[in-house]
Amino acid sequence: MSGVKLDLGCGFSWPVEYIGIDIRPTIVHPTTGKEMQPNIVHDLNDGIPFDDNTASHIRATHFLEHVERIRFLLDEIYRVAQNKAQIDIEVPLYEMGFHVSSKPIGFTLLGNTPIGLERLGPMCHYTVFHDTWFEMHLDKTMWQIINKRLVWQCIRDDLFYLCLKLQLRINKSVR
Repeated sequence: MSGVKLDLGCGFSWPVEYIGIDIRPTIVHPTTGKEMQPNIVHDLNDGIPFDDNTASHIRATHFLEHVERIRFLLDEIYRVAQNKAQIDIEVPLYEMGFHVSSKPIGFTLLGNTPIGLERLGPMCHYTVFHDTWFEMHLDKTMWQIINKRLVWQCIRDDLFYLCLKLQLRINKSVR
């Protein structure tokens, strides 16, 4: 399948074959100090700056939790994705808990109750997903879950959490 490959909220790292899109014009790698510039600087809360049906692959790795209007962005992903496009999503998972240290802040929770998480940067908007959120909010005739798994992520010695990794396939033949 031909088409562009997009990495939404790419941060300081994205595969070379992908177009990295981030709101920040320069991102400094936290361990190497190397400055990285995304291919496109854009606030994805305003939508994805690509035409309909242009992307064959879309990645959103530790990005959706910072989006203010998640449903809107998922609709945008669907809009720019080609039929049968592969969508890879990785988000923090609420259910299995966190180990955190000092200075908790509140954040949005797509689940039962708000909890605190240490401030990881200047961005205060943070959503933690319940493991069935995508199954409950995505139309199964349009979004097919190909693979779903849980993985532990470690930010540093005193902060680690469980993440949900999803591989989805877009089905536009139903519209």
